[in-house]
Amino acid sequence: MEPTQREFGKTNLTFWLSERVYKTHNVIYVIALLAWAAAVAFVPGDWSLFWPIMVWTILFMIHFLVFKGTHVDEEWVEERVERINEEAKDLSHIEAIRDDYTSIDRLRRPKRDAD
Repeated sequence: MEPTQREFGKTNLTFWLSERVYKTHNVIYVIALLAWAAAVAFVPGDWSLFWPIMVWTILFMIHFLVFKGTHVDEEWVEERVERINEEAKDLSHIEAIRDDYTSIDRLRRPKRDAD
């Protein structure tokens, strides 16, 4: 039995993928990273937090990728398609396919030699 919209909105996965949680995670991560960098730079002694920060960075990257992958809307898709078309290195090939597809005479007839 599939959950209804109200039930789905209350699941843990939906909560963790929400924009509010992502932005909060982002702010906390940046503050912690800056505090760690400042501690390493200015406080003498052994501030060996490299591995916890590295693990957190990997987890943050996963959170970022999952968040971005689940928050795709039609506007983003249209912008992405336009950008890919504009940046295409072989634009003449794309235009040739478009012209061939939209041409009036779509039959592929061999060219006749002029006698």
